[in-house]
Formats: sequence, structure tokens, C-alpha cells
Amino acid sequence: NIRVGNITQTSATISWTTNELASSSLSYSDKTNDTSAMTISDQSVETAHTLKIPNLFAGVTYYFYITATDKNQNTFRSAEQDFQTSPPPSIVSDAKAGQKKWNFKTAVAGEWLLSRSAAALNPSGDTIYTNSRHRLYAISYTGTLVWSYNVNDAGAPTVSADGTIYIGSSDNKLIALKPDGDEKWSYQAGPITGSPALAMDGTVYFGDRFGFFYAINPDGQEKWRLKIGDFVDSSPIVAADGTIYFGSRDGKLYAARPDGTVKWTFKTGDEVYSSPAIGADRTIYFGSYDGKIYAVNPDGTEKWRQAVLEGSVINSPVVGGDGTVYIAGGIARRTNLYALNGATGAVKWSSATDADGTPAIGSDGTIFVPLSTGSLWALNSAGQTIWKFDIPDTADVTQPAVGYDGTVYFGYGSYLYAVASKSAGLANSPWPKFQKNNQNTGR
Repeated sequence: NIRVGNITQTSATISWTTNELASSSLSYSDKTNDTSAMTISDQSVETAHTLKIPNLFAGVTYYFYITATDKNQNTFRSAEQDFQTSPPPSIVSDAKAGQKKWNFKTAVAGEWLLSRSAAALNPSGDTIYTNSRHRLYAISYTGTLVWSYNVNDAGAPTVSADGTIYIGSSDNKLIALKPDGDEKWSYQAGPITGSPALAMDGTVYFGDRFGFFYAINPDGQEKWRLKIGDFVDSSPIVAADGTIYFGSRDGKLYAARPDGTVKWTFKTGDEVYSSPAIGADRTIYFGSYDGKIYAVNPDGTEKWRQAVLEGSVINSPVVGGDGTVYIAGGIARRTNLYALNGATGAVKWSSATDADGTPAIGSDGTIFVPLSTGSLWALNSAGQTIWKFDIPDTADVTQPAVGYDGTVYFGYGSYLYAVASKSAGLANSPWPKFQKNNQNTGR
């Protein structure tokens, strides 16, 4: 007899009964059948049990199961069940799909938002984080400044379930900020250009330009470090089994275990700046500076490779609900967006779009692509244009995020834009955006 109640944007209460006196634990994750799920315990020996799950993300489906142990150490595990947290607030706007809701200008005149960055949302979805060359901004969902924090040449921010914001910088630090913008702690490393990834237990993973890869506990203490020997500009990701994947300038994709040992490496023909994505069958997709897109099996063997028409692949892939892999590759200001069969690597279609960054996929299948020519392009899964939001300028563009109400957030030049769409948040697909979700956790 299991009941879910008191569901909010960031928590839920689970109650259950056992037919005899028993202690219990509750394991939960945002992935079904997750072998690295978080576990909380009720050690009291009772027949009625209640546990509250804190620090959840708004509008997300969570999966959980109960394990009960009686006085004779007999153990029973329930079937997996699920619930969805309450959605974040929606912006009341008359804007139609493809129209601007608002834009926010950075505080320093002429200072652009960083092209390698991606907007991140807090757990309740009502604050957006984005960064320029010298500052991280917290912006309300109505487009007003909440706070800013001085940080130099940072990668994309990452937000944990308790609201902590993690961001690396060229000042040789990983910084943890409280939701109000005050510094929680900082960790000294080398220059950090990628976005940190977060494991379910809160471990923070990142690499630096001194050739090290790190695992840091949520309190800022080092767990371990791994010597790579070359730049790690690729943002890491975390698989359901806890394996951490990341690329390096040495031309390899690395697979590391949660204890810091290397499972395997996969060698490409050139530097790997692209951050990986994971498909439903656990295939790892990524690009290389050698001009190829790779698919690698979880054991490190090659599944397929596909060459782009010209140039390199430094952008990151996303994966649609049908397994299609979308990725941009080519020469600056002359790039193609590719739609590839995830199983074979065959090109389904490509389009010369000047795509500049990683797309995001909405819940209705719309693909949102930032263009270096000053547009946010919305297209369907066949590559046909639905609409374009044009900006009369040429500047750096950031990777988009898609809010629960369909608002698409992306940076262009000195502005963060909020553009309306018909999507109800991100797609329920294996990997719908850069670092998978709107918090950029890479998990």
C-alpha cells in the first residue's frame, strides 16, 4: 500500500505500510531502473512508514521503489512506481510561437554572452542562469535581474537539485554558489571551460586545461583526480550506471568509473571538444575535430562513424525520441545541421543552416537551432522550417534551453532572449539538449 502525496515543485512525500514490523528504505531517480538511484532510509521498525524526498526538479517524472526488511532480515522490494513534480510557473504573454516574450541586456556594454555557454534553470524553473565573459547572471522568468556574480570566461552553469549553482572559470576555480548568489565554496584547479556534470549523489565532475579530470564532493572536498595529460574542454556526462564520459584534446573519448579509474578510451583522429550524448540503448554519440561524428558502444567499441561534408565537429549532439541524432558540423559560418539514424549513422537529411551550437528538442518534436546569422530556427523532424526568430545582427550565440511552458531561452550577443513556442518543455527523449536537461547536469 504505497501512496504519493504533498507533491510540490521540489519535493514529494511517500507513505507505505508493511504487513509486519520492518525497517524500510526508498530509492529514487529521474531514470527508470537506475542502478545508481539515491536511497533514503527509515530505520524505525514500524508497520507505517513515511519519507519526504527533497531537492527535486520541477515538472520532472521520478521513479522509485521501496525496500523493506523485517526482524529476521527477510527483504522485500516493491515494484517501481513514478510521480511527477509540479510544473514551474508560466509566463503570461500574448506572444505567439516564434515571437519574443522579453530580452535581457547584460550589464556591461558590448559584453557578449559566451558562445560555449547554455542557459540553465533553477529547480523550480523560475530563475534562468546565463553568463557573459565576466559575469554570471540570475534572471527571473519575467526577464528582470535577480543578481549577478563576477566570474571570468566561464563555461555553462550547472544547477543541482538543492539549488546550488556550479560554474568553472579561467581563473582556475570551480565555484559553488548559493541560490541567492553568495559563494558557498571554491575549489582550486586549472582553467575550466566546460560545464560540470552532477551524479545522483551530488558528486561534481569536471576537467581543466592543466590536463586533469576531477570528482568533487558537494561540500567542495576533492574525491579524486585523474591525470589526462591534455586539455579537457569537453563537458562530461554521467550514464545511468555511473560511468563518466568526456573528451580531451588528445583525441580520445574517456570512460571513467565513479572511483576514478579508467574503463576504456576511444581514439579519434583529432581533438574532442564535443560533449557526448547517450541514446536509449546506451550508445555514446559525440563529434571530433577530425570532421567525424562517432557512435561508441558502452564497452568502448565503435558502432559507426559518419563524416561531415567539410570542417570539424566541435558541437554536441542531441537525441530525439525516435533515436535520431542531431548535430551541427562544418566550418565557421558555413555549417550543416545533420539528422543521423542513431543505429546506423546514415544521414537522414542535412541542411546548410549556419547552425552554431547544440540544438534543443521540444516536447512536440520541434528542434530549436541557434544560427550564427542571427536567428533561432525551429524545424520539424523532417528538417522543414516551422518558424524563425530573426535578430538583425551577427554575434556569438548560446545553446538553447526550453522551459516547461515552452519558452525558449538563448543568448545572442549581449542579450538573453525568451521566445515563445508550442512545446511544453523539453522532449521526453534520451538526450534532448546540451547536457541533457535544463539544469545542465549531464545526467
